[in-house]
Amino acid sequence: MLRKWLASLIVLTSCTATQEQAPDFSLKPGTVDADSTLVISFSEYFKKAEIAVTTPSNKRVYLRLRDWAAPPFTELGYFTEAELKISQVTGRIWKDGVSTDVKLFSEEGCYLFTAADILETEPENAQWFEETVCYSKN
Repeated sequence: MLRKWLASLIVLTSCTATQEQAPDFSLKPGTVDADSTLVISFSEYFKKAEIAVTTPSNKRVYLRLRDWAAPPFTELGYFTEAELKISQVTGRIWKDGVSTDVKLFSEEGCYLFTAADILETEPENAQWFEETVCYSKN
């Protein structure tokens, strides 16, 4: 019985060790105002870094994170960190097939940041992360 238990433990451990680790996604600080800088970090290079932000009024704004990523980039353009000055961050919204650039932090409340390697797919089929940042105008 002990042999079976040890064999199961070895198999379980080896399966766990071979699974690919997804990069961690973090936003700091969690509460910001117009004078703040928001730091977006990934624990390893994130290939596309597509980010959508849901505003407090439930609008979906898309960010091109590369616009704010801190150099140096690797030769493929990957990065692990981006700094966003809250007063200057813009994103893109789509309405009736037309894109418009908008200021991201225009209303007080909490913003849900969703990062994925492919935003158009289901979370279980992509590397998918969510974090919330709350904004006050002060």
